[in-house]
Amino acid sequence: MSGPHDINPKISQDPDKIWAVANKRLPGRGLKRDEFLFRPPYVYSGGNVRIAYPGFLTWLKFVDPDRKGEDLDKKVSAYDLAKSQYEQRMLELLKQLREGKAGKKLDSSMIIMAEIDKADGHLVTIRPSPWDQVRDNPGPSHQVDDSGLAAGYLSPGFLRAGSGSTIRISPEALNDPPETSVYVADHILLHELTHAVFASNGASKGKPLDPPWGEDQEFFAVQVENVYRSEKGLKKIRGSHDDPPVWWNDTENLLDHKEFVPPVRILLVRFKGFIPGVFDKLADIPQAKATYNPFRKYKEEEQAKAKATPPSP
Repeated sequence: MSGPHDINPKISQDPDKIWAVANKRLPGRGLKRDEFLFRPPYVYSGGNVRIAYPGFLTWLKFVDPDRKGEDLDKKVSAYDLAKSQYEQRMLELLKQLREGKAGKKLDSSMIIMAEIDKADGHLVTIRPSPWDQVRDNPGPSHQVDDSGLAAGYLSPGFLRAGSGSTIRISPEALNDPPETSVYVADHILLHELTHAVFASNGASKGKPLDPPWGEDQEFFAVQVENVYRSEKGLKKIRGSHDDPPVWWNDTENLLDHKEFVPPVRILLVRFKGFIPGVFDKLADIPQAKATYNPFRKYKEEEQAKAKATPPSP
């Protein structure tokens, strides 16, 4: 019985035969046998983010979208093109999150990327999703490299808690119109990188949250994503982590929602307790840049309470 990731038996899996074809199809490239077949060199974006495209044999089994192709020459060429396009696209997306696009810088993504790029930050590895999961459940995903350190438990010999992360994402499949879909490459990458920030700070401590969120970590990542959407001028933001999502207008005040268990303000306090510097910077993004910003709303509410409270005698 065949499985979904079984390689077409008409395609040679003999490393020597594959390597001979690669040398013929890709001359003058300085290829190294084991790197091509098993693990190519990482491509780095900043000091803490690496793009890890798989070697040809792994790609053939798990990433190649053409499950019926039989021509090894075409497979080698397709792999070479897919690898170069993936690496280039991921570098472009990471640059966009760091520096903006078309002259427009977005504070929310720059705040997250500054955390990712910290000198004492943890490594984030980005690799493509399996061919049958580029969009559908579980689709793009984040996984911590050490669950204990990600949750804040310090192991002997470590100076501080926090874990690296692995993100699985295939941006070529995430190209829907941003006004009507969550399948937008830069939005999803920012969402997953927000999870990586929590993990890097030893704050990836997911607690259950009533549907349609699943857990508080998803609520946190969606709120950062929503501020980013609002900064981009989109009028619809996500009111759930579900797919298809609940859509809210960007004028929605999250603090007015009473259906959350635990309450919204408790969740925002939890976010701030986990990564206060990120919370405070997000809260400073002004109305003129982001209509939707629950971090700012909460900060303004707390400041108003402080002003209304008479000083102690």
